[in-house]
Amino acid sequence: MNSPARVLGFLISFSPVDIPDEQIPFATPIPDRPHAVSCSFPTMGDVLRYEEHDASTREKIKIAYPRFVSHHRVLEWEQHQREKFDMTDKAVYCVCSTRAAKDLQRYVGFSAVKVFAEEAYAVVAVDRDEEPALKARKFLQHTGCRISSRQAEALLQQKGLIPGKPSEPDASAFESLVDVFTEKSGARANEDVFLANSGMSAIYAAFRAVQEVQAKKNRTLWIQLGWIYVDTYEILNKFAGDDDQK
Repeated sequence: MNSPARVLGFLISFSPVDIPDEQIPFATPIPDRPHAVSCSFPTMGDVLRYEEHDASTREKIKIAYPRFVSHHRVLEWEQHQREKFDMTDKAVYCVCSTRAAKDLQRYVGFSAVKVFAEEAYAVVAVDRDEEPALKARKFLQHTGCRISSRQAEALLQQKGLIPGKPSEPDASAFESLVDVFTEKSGARANEDVFLANSGMSAIYAAFRAVQEVQAKKNRTLWIQLGWIYVDTYEILNKFAGDDDQK
């Protein structure tokens, strides 16, 4: 997360996927790949059972949109960190940056959260009491600031905890993405473009940047015009300040 941010972007690259003629079985990732972010709900009954929190339905879902389902590689790495820091009595989450971890700590409560900075992310340990644990989960759900499944997988491979080797980083990838966004967004220069690790973390970073800049001018009132995406609404609802500021 960078602040203040002028242009933030998140690029998703989709490969062509054949649409099958037959119904895709429930909970099958779409596309059927290790880091997919959606899965099949072929019938309205599946949707209803999921929304009614049917345990047998929910336990079948292993890979889905990270807002709702924690990827197993992320959970495995967080368990490794829980053991590393000897925090078996805490709820442990890996967050995309120390800045985001500090924001989580401020939101949940300093006494209920500990932050451990790592090289490329941060670890937060949250008391398992109902209120702080719920607030931490909601923060991560709405801000998109948890590490990605690909990052977790690479970390597990680096430690030899799962088979395989992390793919070699493309040294030119970052500059290439920035070039694309500079052109597409109309930004004046590459220095005006910042990349975020997910769509919602880009929205959250933009919100925090505006909040910090405007607060210095004593501008703290937020006005919502029309309907906005649920996570964007929750960011405003939870982090914009007291009710008289919204």
